Amino acid sequence: MNRTHRSHPSSSCAPVRRGVAAVELAVCLPLMVIFTFTSIELCSAIYLRQSLSIAAYEGVRVACHPQGGTSDASEAAGRILTERRIHGGVVTLTPSDIDSVTKGSTIRVSVTAPAAANSLLQFGLFGSTQLTADCSMHKE
Repeated sequence: MNRTHRSHPSSSCAPVRRGVAAVELAVCLPLMVIFTFTSIELCSAIYLRQSLSIAAYEGVRVACHPQGGTSDASEAAGRILTERRIHGGVVTLTPSDIDSVTKGSTIRVSVTAPAAANSLLQFGLFGSTQLTADCSMHKE
């Protein structure tokens, strides 16, 4: 009688899996960290863009009011930028002298701020990018 000796299946067929978890962690962890920081930076840019849009809207809303003037519009937009902690924001009104604008004329407020100065992590994703938002309305 011939007896065949069978070995344990896990010892002969299965590949060696020592250190696989460490290698997977070494490959995946840097990618997960990069994705996390990038998403934080992108959310920061979206917040900045929305803040600029709100500031431009508030500025032009005040400028279009019959008693609104150039300084009132700049102050309204600047107040929004200050409340939202936006650094380096510049408010531009077109035309520059709102007080002399006639009823029905278009007034445009543009607000610009550097993305790098308003980044949460200073990750350097945006470099010297300037984000701008503007809003236009007719004088009442």
